[in-house]
Amino acid sequence: FMVLQVWIYFRQHSLHRKVEIVSLYGVLPAVVSSLMNTYLAYDYFNTYSRVCAEGNKQKFWKILITLGNGAAPPMLLSRLRSDANVVISEDFGDDLRSLNGLGIDSIFRCIAESVTLQVCEFRNTGLDLFLDNYLVKSRCQSRWRDYVVQALSNRRLKVLSFDPALPFGETYWTCDSCATCVETVVNGSQIMYSRADVHPETDLRRAIEMDNASAVDELVSNGQAIKLQDLRLACILDHWSR
Repeated sequence: FMVLQVWIYFRQHSLHRKVEIVSLYGVLPAVVSSLMNTYLAYDYFNTYSRVCAEGNKQKFWKILITLGNGAAPPMLLSRLRSDANVVISEDFGDDLRSLNGLGIDSIFRCIAESVTLQVCEFRNTGLDLFLDNYLVKSRCQSRWRDYVVQALSNRRLKVLSFDPALPFGETYWTCDSCATCVETVVNGSQIMYSRADVHPETDLRRAIEMDNASAVDELVSNGQAIKLQDLRLACILDHWSR
């Protein structure tokens, strides 16, 4: 429609018509609106093809054609990317029983890449049933470690919980080796990771998190003990001091 309006505008001027059918003030808003919509559509397609299909636009196009069969709910992915506290629940329409591999990948990719997410809770989503079929019965439980590592790489994430519990024992969580700033990881009624136990809050830890090199120097000079977790935190956050 915008192209038609532009064509009419220039055509009427080429014919030297005294009465304008389409005015410049009518064409410009239509052009700007059309270009904006085109950009937003391209940005959506480009962003969510990366999130939902590992950047494969053909796979993402197939997801769209099949009306999202096996994919994670779009509103869920949007909430993970933009909200600070996200409760994923069947009560909110977040039924994850029918996910496929790309669907579960997209959820944990959004958790890892979110610049706002602090609390993420899975409640009665059917994720336990899906993972039992997808990983446990196919004897691919070790892949769960990859999802845990991916999610806990988010430095802003503080709480990650699953209820009911997922069908993975402590061996497959490996939180101690990959957790950075997350405070708590809960699987059902079992606490899989507590930062308070592994790396209690101290003045030195706070100084490292705030990238306050002078405070770190002062604390160390005054005899503050440096733990392995403090060094690891400084390396992961890329905060360095003398």
